[in-house]
Amino acid sequence: MSQLITSRAERYQRNQEKMTAIILFLKQESYTSIEILRLLLGYKENGPLYRLLRKMTELGYIKKHIFEFQTGKISIWGITDSGLTQNIRDKSENFRTFKPNKVTAESLERKLVRQKKQISLKKNVQTVLPNKAKVTT
Repeated sequence: MSQLITSRAERYQRNQEKMTAIILFLKQESYTSIEILRLLLGYKENGPLYRLLRKMTELGYIKKHIFEFQTGKISIWGITDSGLTQNIRDKSENFRTFKPNKVTAESLERKLVRQKKQISLKKNVQTVLPNKAKVTT
């Protein structure tokens, strides 16, 4: 049985929901990796996520930066000024855009580990308490 969405309107709506989830996450975190975004959205493969990220990059909501460390390269996606203006919920929101020159190897590693734990915790709580309580962090 296929899980493909055949309705064009439903596909568009689902695409918007995924873009909104990424923007709201990046508003809080400023930047993240493909692995973390895959966990956030529940993707099994990177291909569809890369297409979504490319679309968001073309819209100017996010930007990609490749960091080269002694241990190897890592691609990071961060939110732009244009991305911050999306999904404004409060006029007093004060978020920062992604500034690659401010990121160090140590801060990047700490942030990605924290993000991974945060998403795993939220998913576990939602599994244990599916309709009982809404958990916010």
